[in-house]
Amino acid sequence: NGITSAGFTATEPLASELNMADKEGAWQRFLARFPSVGSQFEKAEPILPLIYQPRMTYRCETLVGDRWALLPSASAFIDPLFSTGMPLALLGIERLGKIIERCGFSSTLRPALDEYAEITRVEANGAAALVAGCYSAFPHFAPFIDLSMFYFAAASYSEMARRTENRHLVRRFLALDRADFAPHLLHSIEQVLAGEKGSTAFSEEVARAISPLNIAGLADPCKRNWYGVDFEDTIANASCLESTPEAMRDLFATAPWAQIPSRVD
Repeated sequence: NGITSAGFTATEPLASELNMADKEGAWQRFLARFPSVGSQFEKAEPILPLIYQPRMTYRCETLVGDRWALLPSASAFIDPLFSTGMPLALLGIERLGKIIERCGFSSTLRPALDEYAEITRVEANGAAALVAGCYSAFPHFAPFIDLSMFYFAAASYSEMARRTENRHLVRRFLALDRADFAPHLLHSIEQVLAGEKGSTAFSEEVARAISPLNIAGLADPCKRNWYGVDFEDTIANASCLESTPEAMRDLFATAPWAQIPSRVD
């Protein structure tokens, strides 16, 4: 409809430099500082006043109670990076729906909600760790890209596991329930927080770490960080989904959701 919601987050030094409390002025200084962004807003006209939020990150201490529960996106917020709030919210809705279906308002409801709360906390911590690592990597592009591979590997794998009716393969955000994946993610984050500035050895280590879930052809230097939708990547790595290339190819030929060109660049 011609209306776009736009905004930006800033670390404390940049927020101070831009004087974020001066909302309109800060927006103009931001566009001037990043001309490639500014050019996209040359003809834009605001229809609402700008809003300034000094602190965006929060976490609630109490997530559930007597016949109520917070969705993950309401219980904690880390950062817009990777848009983690959306998959976390959807996972929360699914889990709460299954709890209501299974427990109703019986005596088993509260223990189930307590378990839901613990899972929600663990996943929020995982999202916070990833965002922290990526923020730390901002000055050095290579380790940022390497850490992002964990997110996109987990996201694409989780989505395809659902579409192929293999939900048992991964049940947690960022595949935190996968013993062959999550420890490597956390270890790589620790390395970046400790000062890893990016190296061929680190990139290769990340590529090996995501391999159990890499059904999207990620961590491929030849692609130069351009990853199109290519079912051939998933077919080639069908074993990650406990399938075969032949079965995966047959699925893509018939599934309604797979009726798109095999390559979209």
